[in-house]
Amino acid sequence: MKNQAIVILKPQTAKSQAATIYIEDLFDDYKINIVERRPIRGEDLECFGIIDSHYGDTATNAMAKKLSDVKMPASKLELLVKMLRKQILEYSKTNQVAAKKYQEMYDWLIG
Repeated sequence: MKNQAIVILKPQTAKSQAATIYIEDLFDDYKINIVERRPIRGEDLECFGIIDSHYGDTATNAMAKKLSDVKMPASKLELLVKMLRKQILEYSKTNQVAAKKYQEMYDWLIG
């Protein structure tokens, strides 16, 4: 499968039959197949870093837009390095194992 997505419904939404039908119909309208449907415990979300990954992608998109406003290449690179370091520190608050891996890559790349 080339493209995949995990769709997470908040508990109050998942309990609503109307909301579930609406989401299924919307997926059907866009020809999106639901491959698997199951409840996920909060602990599993944390363990697999699903929420962290989502927020990390969101932060990356926001940072990219800010970076595009910077005109000087050297300034852009300095800003990118600062943002990367900040994100690793933030990530370490929720996932220390992954943050350590990213810190090691940062140290190797930036030194």
